[in-house]
Parts: sequence; C-alpha cells; structure tokens
Amino acid sequence: MLHDVITTPMRNLEIKVRVGHLDEIKDRLQFAQYKDRLEQVDTYYLLGEKRLKIRQEKIMSELIFYVRSLQDGTRESRY
Repeated sequence: MLHDVITTPMRNLEIKVRVGHLDEIKDRLQFAQYKDRLEQVDTYYLLGEKRLKIRQEKIMSELIFYVRSLQDGTRESRY
C-alpha cells in the first residue's frame, strides 16, 4: 500500500563548499557526460526553523514543508 511506502520521513543533507580552483574542476569535468536539464523555480517562506517551499516545474508544482535549523555550513532537512 502507498501508506506503507511513505511512513518514514525523508531527509536531505545540503553541503556548500567554497571552490578555490575552478579551472581545475572544469578540466576534470570536460569529459563528463551530459544527462539531463532540470528547470525549476523555488519560492521559500520562513516560519522560524520551519520552511515552506513552492517548487514549480514545467509539468507540475509541489508544496514542500520541511524543518531545518538556521545554522551555516552543513544542514540537514526533514520533510
């Protein structure tokens, strides 16, 4: 049943890092294979540590509620 599939909350880990040698990274990626392009627009609403995000894509849109602390660096979200 669908209910059994979605009983565990999903989590996302976001990591942002500063890149010092962008040319080196571009060189390493020159043989990477293009897979797909995803176009979307995210609009965020803050509610303390809670967030509401509207994600709009060409075919559909999603309303996503999640909880994340206001800290810098690595951040985990539960949604």
